[in-house]
Amino acid sequence: MKANELRIGNYILNDGVVVKADGRTIFDIWSGTSKKYEPIPLTEELLIKFGFEYDPDYVVYELGDFHFECDKTRGITELYINGFEHIKHVHQLQNLYFIGYGKELAITI
Repeated sequence: MKANELRIGNYILNDGVVVKADGRTIFDIWSGTSKKYEPIPLTEELLIKFGFEYDPDYVVYELGDFHFECDKTRGITELYINGFEHIKHVHQLQNLYFIGYGKELAITI
């Protein structure tokens, strides 16, 4: 995970505990002073907690204009969203949602 992939408020792991990134977190990642931060893998369970609904007819998860294609034969890691391939982490989804809607995608993880 690179510091330029994060925004303040993104969910990440800090020594295995879910936290919201703040300015200090991003600086620590950027400067390389801390190796304890990791991205949160995006799972079906988290998509549902974010408010996505599964449509079995099209094998997609939907929330507004966001549509995740999910090839369950290859696992949940094969997610595609509106032309972006392989969305693997929660912070990536949060950033795309913010770009698309101008508001935060938030849950209690």
